[in-house]
Amino acid sequence: MKELRACFLILGLLVALHATARAAQDGKDQGAEAPSETCSIEGTVVSAVTGERLKSAIVTLHNTQNVFRGAHASTDEHGHFVIKDVPAGSYLFRANKMGYVEQSYHPDPAHLATALVLEPGQKVQRVIFRLERAGVILGRVVNEDGEPLAHVEMEALVLRNRIINRRTGVAEQIASVQRVSTDDRGAYRLFGLPPGSYYVRASDSGFLGITRLPYGDGFNPVTTQGHPPAYFPGVSKLRDAQKIPVRAGQEVRIDFSLHTEKTYSISGHVRGVDGKPIVSREITISEYQSKPGTVFSSFMSELWTDEQGEFEFETVSPGSYLVWIMTRDEDNQYWAGQHVEVADGNVSGLQLQMLPGIEVSGRVENAEDSKPDFQQTRITLRADGLAEYTDSERADVQKDGTFKFSGLSRTRHSFEVRGLPDGWYLRSATFGTQNLLVDGLDLAGEITHALVVTVSSGAARVDGTVFDGDHPVQGAMVRLAPSSPKLQIMDAWTGQDGHFAMANVAPGTYRILAAPLESDSPDEDQDSEEMRIVLTGNESKTVEIQMEKTKR
Repeated sequence: MKELRACFLILGLLVALHATARAAQDGKDQGAEAPSETCSIEGTVVSAVTGERLKSAIVTLHNTQNVFRGAHASTDEHGHFVIKDVPAGSYLFRANKMGYVEQSYHPDPAHLATALVLEPGQKVQRVIFRLERAGVILGRVVNEDGEPLAHVEMEALVLRNRIINRRTGVAEQIASVQRVSTDDRGAYRLFGLPPGSYYVRASDSGFLGITRLPYGDGFNPVTTQGHPPAYFPGVSKLRDAQKIPVRAGQEVRIDFSLHTEKTYSISGHVRGVDGKPIVSREITISEYQSKPGTVFSSFMSELWTDEQGEFEFETVSPGSYLVWIMTRDEDNQYWAGQHVEVADGNVSGLQLQMLPGIEVSGRVENAEDSKPDFQQTRITLRADGLAEYTDSERADVQKDGTFKFSGLSRTRHSFEVRGLPDGWYLRSATFGTQNLLVDGLDLAGEITHALVVTVSSGAARVDGTVFDGDHPVQGAMVRLAPSSPKLQIMDAWTGQDGHFAMANVAPGTYRILAAPLESDSPDEDQDSEEMRIVLTGNESKTVEIQMEKTKR
């Protein structure tokens, strides 16, 4: 009997071992049939000047379609990095290290930076990033008596021509590259600057309206003194400022002396829809731009209304401002705002009345017999003056051609139409006597009209390719800017082969410009040379755009 039990035990062990071995083999076979689809990248980061391998540099990947997808790695003592298990896709690929200039991926050093496109299972090897030493602008900021000024915001700014303003068609953008504050000695240090030329701007935080939460029975506005923002070498307008050239690894010293100027206050009261004070809500003052859509680190300050719904912005410079407040509940958006001109005295007694957002209805019309399907068409409105702080409002066109907006603020809005059926273009857009393609949509007055969008068939088409020498440029933005303000600006992005296509273009004369996805230089734009094209109805044109080599 014992021998029988031993035989069964041995038999059981053999069966178990066989099953384990079979499972292991099945796992191997399955792994062979389904190899990993993820990608890997490896390479080195070196000094552009000495070739020295750089330890502790950071290499990052950001997916161009989803900013939340990406990966990063740090270089070892040999400047080597490896990034594994990266999903296939298109990525912005960059390397940076403290004291050096961040560099984008250049598969060919002689050509522009581009995105890194990974195919499933691809292994990219021998990538080399060559980092240049960063430049520095440093110095001290004092008042007219030579006393140091602390907490002055210092900015290194560049003027770029890469983005064409959608409303004006002007190719101009001002951007802040670096921003720091002065210490108790008035000293500042703008570091990490790529080689290039910069405007330097000094802004006294006290002057810019660092405001308090008001308490008590009310306000007693008084004229105060402050230091207005200044550009090197001490001018108030950017057009009069002087650029500061900075070479790789160079330190340039720029000292500022800020002079006192009279400043004023803006105060008032906010009431809700029910007439009661709006208590402990955030109210904003922002610089009112004469050219809507201008991108700039402009003046903006916020404070909270007090227990009586009152507010006061202190130390405000002469100029044009928009004072506004916005709230939202489950059913609607409420808004109040007023344009204010500050000249030579305090502005007091503003009465801001919260009103529910406006409902605007509209329709898409065409004067032709055919009835195109507009269900993929979308109308977009964005409040001018609030564009940097609020979301745009969108309305989908219904099957019968109608659309509706709700919760719009009572101010001027820019206007855009996207997703028209193939072969159709935007001909006009009106709101009573208002021409939306020229002036936008002004909702400050009484709302008694419908928004009428008129479209026509016979649209033109533009196809083309963007080149850097004989190299197609992937991910470049191409924009058509019409010579007439009555036509809509259009844009597109190039694919891997540098190709782009724009359908539904209104007949007319256009300027066409391309800008790359990535640029290592802060002020050398690497835009294309400007081209002009004339499009007639139903015409299709093919163009080649060459990136301008003189801006390297």
